[in-house]
Amino acid sequence: MSRSTVGGYQGPVVILNMDGEEVAHAACRYRAEEDGRGEDHWNGRLHRLAPEGAVVAGAFRLRLPDGQEGDATVREIVNTSDVIVYFDGIGGRPK
Repeated sequence: MSRSTVGGYQGPVVILNMDGEEVAHAACRYRAEEDGRGEDHWNGRLHRLAPEGAVVAGAFRLRLPDGQEGDATVREIVNTSDVIVYFDGIGGRPK
């Protein structure tokens, strides 16, 4: 099924646990696509996490500076000179 790019974001985010409690700050980049049925699919990465190690597995919530939020789940964590957390969005993306 074909997908069309419909948006994305690059900038700072606050990372919340699923109870809405702030656990970290990070730099974020994500890309959003829409499939032929009109459903959002979005994924991206987090880096410059503070505190480091705050996101390790499972679901979390991203809050953009304008207050928009979106739920995501960790896909992979890569430990280089900077820890990079790759994630997949769950449901609608923050816009």
